[in-house]
Amino acid sequence: MPTVVANLIENFQISRDDVGRVTVTQSLHAKDLPGSTPLEQLSYAFANYVPAFGALLGDFPVVVLCMGAAVKAWGTADAEIVVTYRSPDLTVPRTGNQGQIEIGTTLTGSQTDFDAENQSLPVGQRQAIEVSYTPPVSGAVTRTAPARAAMLTPRSTMVIERTEFSQPGATSRSYVGLTNSQPWNGGDANTYLCTSITGRSNDGGVTYVVTYTFEYDPVNNFQSVVFWEDPITRTRPVLSAQDIADENGIEWVTVYGSADFNDLGLI
Repeated sequence: MPTVVANLIENFQISRDDVGRVTVTQSLHAKDLPGSTPLEQLSYAFANYVPAFGALLGDFPVVVLCMGAAVKAWGTADAEIVVTYRSPDLTVPRTGNQGQIEIGTTLTGSQTDFDAENQSLPVGQRQAIEVSYTPPVSGAVTRTAPARAAMLTPRSTMVIERTEFSQPGATSRSYVGLTNSQPWNGGDANTYLCTSITGRSNDGGVTYVVTYTFEYDPVNNFQSVVFWEDPITRTRPVLSAQDIADENGIEWVTVYGSADFNDLGLI
């Protein structure tokens, strides 16, 4: 029967690079390999003594995964097996740890019904932009119609990136398009909207760098506001504070579902 002789102290080499990534090199000596040719013997050693790609190294104080192996002949019916283990990319924390966080506000192209002065007023008291036109003919009637203006609006986003040991498909389907149902990351309920969860693997599916993107809206809580409009003139009434309080001529509509973002373990 073939045997493996391995001294776990003398046949291990351990190193750590400047970003904290650990590399473990394990050397094994396989003896009395079956097979009539060196190739058959090496194939047997590879099939029986080399761990699967991505396998964990047991009894080791940190997570290291099998990232490669080499088998070479060592005398008659013997082989040296060298297995390389490495820790996942520690520049991005692992699952359950806080990830890299990027927060910022950018301007995005959009359109508005209100000029700057009216945008500072309560929503229901704003006067929409109107454009008047008088045809250049005698006795023409001046007509006024609502209009929209192009503008750049600020969007506040937060991006969190971390390494995980499973693909994020199920997580993305469970959270994207939802707001936070509970207070999260310093914000009240429904102030964060998950806009995307994506993952990429650089090691054949052993680990994934998962990116979570959230948009922040502490003012409107991602609700949409709709107004009553005159069906003929398509104009809106100017609402009083009491009208707004009574939702007379105005209604706030919740268009997104919600989930507890605390369950993601990101913050």
